[in-house]
Amino acid sequence: MIQMERAARRAQAAHARALVRAQRAEARFRLAEAKEQKRHYIESQLTEVEDQNAELLHTVESLESVLSHGLAADSHLDLEFLKEPQVDDPFKPGHLAYPIPLPEIGDYLPPPPGWFLQLIPGTKARHERRSAEALQRFESDVAEHTEGERQRQQKLEEARAAHECKALENRRRVEAQHAEVDELKRGFQARTEEAVAAFFTLVLSRSEYPEGFPSLSEVAYEPRSKVLAVDMELPSFDIVPGVGSFKYVKSKDEIIETPRSAKERRTLYASVIAQTALRTLCEIFSADKESHAVDTVAFTGYVSGIDRGTGQPAKPCLVSVRASPDILTDFDLRRVDPAACLRTLHAALSKKPEELAPVEPIFEFNVANPSNKRKA
Repeated sequence: MIQMERAARRAQAAHARALVRAQRAEARFRLAEAKEQKRHYIESQLTEVEDQNAELLHTVESLESVLSHGLAADSHLDLEFLKEPQVDDPFKPGHLAYPIPLPEIGDYLPPPPGWFLQLIPGTKARHERRSAEALQRFESDVAEHTEGERQRQQKLEEARAAHECKALENRRRVEAQHAEVDELKRGFQARTEEAVAAFFTLVLSRSEYPEGFPSLSEVAYEPRSKVLAVDMELPSFDIVPGVGSFKYVKSKDEIIETPRSAKERRTLYASVIAQTALRTLCEIFSADKESHAVDTVAFTGYVSGIDRGTGQPAKPCLVSVRASPDILTDFDLRRVDPAACLRTLHAALSKKPEELAPVEPIFEFNVANPSNKRKA
C-alpha cells in the first residue's frame, strides 16, 4: 500500500515536472515567435525607409538632370508623323454572318410502324395523326425560321451599314486631321506667325519633364525679325523636396525625416530654373536646324504664386534670356554651369527665385500684337 502511494506521488511529481517543461517550451516558442515577428516588422520598416530614400534620390537626380535629359532627347519634329494612320477595321458581324439552320422534315416525322405494329388495330390511324401533327409543327417552324432569317439578314445589313457609316466618318476625320497637318506644314514653310508658333508649341509639348512641372507655355513668332518668343510657367519652390533623408528609429518605432538644408534647396531650385531656360533654347534650335525659321529665341520664365507684399496672385518673371542658334555650336551645354551660362548670355536671372524675387523681362512679346515688343 505504501509503495503504491509512493509510486503515485512519483507519477504526480513527474507529471508536474513535464507540465512545467511544456509550459517553459511554449513560453520559449512564443518568445521566439514574437522576436521573429518583431524582426520581420523591423525589416519591413527598414525596407520602407530604403524605398522612400530611393524615391527621394530619384526626385533629386531628375531635377539635377533637367538639362542633360533634354540634351539627350531628340527634339526634331517631322509633321508627317503627326498624321493619324488611316485604318479601316474589317466588318465583323459575329453570329449574324451565319444563316439560321433550316428545319428538316425528317427530324419531325415519326418513324413508320413495323410490320408487327401494323397488325394492331388503330396503328395506321395513330401514325397518320402523329404525322399530321408533326407536319404542322414543321410548317410552323419553317415559318418561324423564315421570319428569323429575314430578321437576321435585316440586322446584318443594318450592322454592315452602321460599320460603313462609322468607317466613312473615321476616314473623313483622319482626312481632316491630315489636311490640318498639311495646312500647318504649308504655313510653316511660308513662315506665317500662327503656323510657326503652333509648330514650336508642339515641339515644347513633347518635352518630358520631372513630375510636378507645369506644362503651360505660350509661343509667338515675328516673321520679319524671325524672333520666337516663349513664355513658360516654371515649377514653384515646392518642386525641391524639403526632406533630405528618411531614417527608422527602433527605440521610438518611428520613421523620421531629416530636413534638407535651406541652402541646398535654394541652390537646386535656382539650378532647375536655369536648366529649364537653357533646355528650352536648345530644344527649339535643335528642332529648327533644317528649317532655319528662327534667328532668336526670347525666353521668359515665370512662376504662378502669391505676392508677399500684397497677398494677391502674381506671376513674377524669374528668368529672361535671348539667344541665337550659336548656343548649339559655341557652348558645350553638357558641361556648363546653367546659371553661369545664362550670365554669359546676359540673361536676367532672379537672385532669390525661392522668394519669387522678380526680374525685368529682357523681351516682351504681346501675343495679340507681335509687333508690340520691348527690349530692356
